[in-house]
Amino acid sequence: MQLQAASNYMIALTLAGAFHPAETVLAEAPKNASLFGLLRQRLASQPCALPVALAAHPEAGRAAALSMCQAYREQGMAEDAQRRDAAVKAVLQVNGELARFTVVASEGARPQGVLARNDG
Repeated sequence: MQLQAASNYMIALTLAGAFHPAETVLAEAPKNASLFGLLRQRLASQPCALPVALAAHPEAGRAAALSMCQAYREQGMAEDAQRRDAAVKAVLQVNGELARFTVVASEGARPQGVLARNDG
């Protein structure tokens, strides 16, 4: 599991589209609530502070992200190179934490998932 779109191409596409491409993706159904909860719990328990706010549940995260797309468009954030660089660094830091764990689906009627450490 990792955050996506931190490549120069995808960022340029999102910025050129005034954050509308991100809104299109965010309009899809939110992540599975159980998986979201596992990942949120794991990220919240890290000893280092992450440079992102963790939503309480998937729908809250999606609503906050949609609101940020609109605010960034209104504030002209597409032209702010420092903000872009800070966002990329935040994605890389979160992905570094997520890379330390593997999500393994458990058997049964509903996917529950288990987080296991990758680094021993």
